[in-house]
Amino acid sequence: MDDRDAIRRRLVSAYAARARGSLDETLALFSEQPSFRLIGSGPLAKFARHCEDVQSIVETLLAIETEYELDDIRVDDVLVDGARAAVLWHMTVTGRRTGRRTVMELVDYIRFDRGKITSFTEFYDTAKAAALLA
Repeated sequence: MDDRDAIRRRLVSAYAARARGSLDETLALFSEQPSFRLIGSGPLAKFARHCEDVQSIVETLLAIETEYELDDIRVDDVLVDGARAAVLWHMTVTGRRTGRRTVMELVDYIRFDRGKITSFTEFYDTAKAAALLA
C-alpha cells in the first residue's frame, strides 16, 4: 500500500510534468492498462471518453492539445485517502482556432496500486470548453 505522502508527491510531480509539457514523464506514472475517463455528456463533450490503454490516453491528450492551448497548470489541493486521491486544479485554456481564453477548474479522482495510477477520472466544465471552440 502506498503511503499518503508518496502518493501526494507522485501527483504533484505528474501535474508539474504536464505543466512542462512532458507527456512521457506524466504517462510513466500510469499502469500498463489503466482506466482513463474524461467525464462529460452531450454534444458539448467533444473529448469525453473512456480509454483502457496508454496509447489511447496519448491519442486523447494529443487531440486535446490540437484544439486547445493549456497554460498555467496549477494544483490547488490534493486529498489522499489510502490508495485513492482527489486533485483540485486549474489551468488557463485557449481555443487554438478562436483565440478565446478562460480559466478552467477541474477535479480528478485517481486510484493507485503499487505506485502506479490504475484509474483516472477527470471532471471538467464541458460547456466552458465548448465555448472556446465556437
